[in-house]
Amino acid sequence: MPAGALTWLDSPRRLAVLATNIPSAQPDVIEQVTGPSVSVAFKDGQPTPAAHAFAKKAGVDVSQLQRSATPKGEYLASPITKRGRSAGEILAETLPKEIASIYWPKNMYWRKPSERFVRPVRWLVALLDGEVIPLEFDGVRAGNQSRGHRILADGSVTIPRAGTSYIDTLEKVKVLSREQREKQVRKNLDAATRTVPGARWREDKSLLDTVVKPD
Repeated sequence: MPAGALTWLDSPRRLAVLATNIPSAQPDVIEQVTGPSVSVAFKDGQPTPAAHAFAKKAGVDVSQLQRSATPKGEYLASPITKRGRSAGEILAETLPKEIASIYWPKNMYWRKPSERFVRPVRWLVALLDGEVIPLEFDGVRAGNQSRGHRILADGSVTIPRAGTSYIDTLEKVKVLSREQREKQVRKNLDAATRTVPGARWREDKSLLDTVVKPD
């Protein structure tokens, strides 16, 4: 799948987004930074405190500083490498904001005045490969624990890693996707009508949508 491809999953008790092929970190960026003018940076051929301060900022020795000609004169310059942030760091910072930005006609405030959601947040699963992303929303810390079907297999379940493991693990505790639930309902209806000679079930899209919602 292409990098960053998203799969959306939902049920009355959970909303999930699975993202594939996420880069482990941002690429490093090299920027050319301009410092003080050469006339200020050197006096009698010797580096001044201004030159030393710029060299320290650039992370190089004064002897490695470059000179750059500009319309205003000659200035010191140096390439500076800005290290890319890790995916885990970025996700921990941005995901709570993304959750909070989801629009609901009737948002509700729960534990924190600054955080609101359509329903109380009971648990969070946030994984990057097999590592928990250290984030918090609505006073709930993310982990690798989800829950099974509230009637057929209620209780905690551990999600070993992100991706298809999430789907496979939940299937074992009777939590199916919307498509799987609809398929199961149709299969059961077909089986039930076959027990009655001449019986057929009538398509009712609205009713079917209602039936497949619970997990």
